Amino acid sequence: MEELASEQGWQRVEEVAEEGARQVLWIVSPGTSLTYTEDPVSHNAYALLVGEDRPQPGFFRSK
Repeated sequence: MEELASEQGWQRVEEVAEEGARQVLWIVSPGTSLTYTEDPVSHNAYALLVGEDRPQPGFFRSK
């Protein structure tokens, strides 16, 4: 994820390491952020993309 963020030029805002877990927050674009979490207990990593401009209910239904 670090390499992708660097290649894309995303602004790294914050990094928190606590009890072995690690979270990194990037600003992807205005109104959109990406949080990457590494969980040493489950040996998994998660990426969460959040945008402020969410589609209204029914946006994806075919008309």
